[in-house]
Amino acid sequence: MQKIVRVELIEPIELPDGSQVTVLEASESISISREPPDDWPAVLVVKAQGREFRRPWEGNVKSHGAVPVLGSKPHSVVALGGAKEFLEYLVDDARETDRYLFRGVARSDYDLLPTALRTAGPLPFGAILKSNREQIEQEARVALHFFDAVHFQGLTIPGWSEVRRIMEAIRNHELPRTWPPDEILEFLAIAQHHGIPTRLLDWTLDPMVAAYFAACDLAADSPLVAVWILDRRASWSFVGPPGLWQGLLHPIVVPYDLNRNAHAQQGVFTPQIQLSSVDHAGAPSRTPLDEVLSFRATRDPPNGIRKVTLPRSEIAGLLQRLHRRRINGSTMFPGYSGAAKAAKERAFWAA
Repeated sequence: MQKIVRVELIEPIELPDGSQVTVLEASESISISREPPDDWPAVLVVKAQGREFRRPWEGNVKSHGAVPVLGSKPHSVVALGGAKEFLEYLVDDARETDRYLFRGVARSDYDLLPTALRTAGPLPFGAILKSNREQIEQEARVALHFFDAVHFQGLTIPGWSEVRRIMEAIRNHELPRTWPPDEILEFLAIAQHHGIPTRLLDWTLDPMVAAYFAACDLAADSPLVAVWILDRRASWSFVGPPGLWQGLLHPIVVPYDLNRNAHAQQGVFTPQIQLSSVDHAGAPSRTPLDEVLSFRATRDPPNGIRKVTLPRSEIAGLLQRLHRRRINGSTMFPGYSGAAKAAKERAFWAA
């Protein structure tokens, strides 16, 4: 465990790279000192990554303190070389079925960040959004469009009365005090599972399903695929209100009768930190989930978050092993499109 020193300023200062900041964080050293004589202006001294700079701060510091966090790596990496040991490692962690969450990704360098917060994500999201207010407005507007489309098709909407009330408020340009409100999380989970960008992250309770999603993107070109493992029962201890951070470890479960894909994939979701529509001046946080948990954790839980990697050259063998266990496109995506996906996968690993 180490400490991150955090200084919050009233007015921005300019860093050596020319950027303007009001919050400074460093894992090495930030100090506020008065050099002799005592009536000199106080100086903010920042030392990080072998560099040091000094700036006057007299009357400009809003808060200053140290926050204990995990070590320099917010997650541990387990690098495996073969499909067989990859599956064995994942399945071994599935003995306690409600303890672990699994997330398969086609690129090992993908962060634990939901689609609505990715700067390279689909419009209208991405780097163009500069404030929390903009972020909330865009997420709410897309959710409203999805709500209208689902409603006019006559499809079931979980928590109908509350979801409708919130959506009508959004239609009238009235935002909830926090986004997303708890009342619409199940509805947003369905939206997320059908390709709508939200601030929810997809996970599965089944490690073999996660292994499939790590391997099934045949067009990806990254050298490594990966499965993230989140241990919900690790010895997490957080700074600040426990409910705020502990809530990130509680998955949202979509009613499986409303979503065949989620049922087939044993899909669940974790939320990102809620945004305040009242305090909307700041920029939207794009901090990945593992770093959020790491920053606020006072105790380093062994294997709290792991990333298990496998060379892409092994995915043909991995897909074949999963097919023998009836994990393929047709079982993960029931219907004609899933059957076609399974046929392409078989052609790939059988070649």
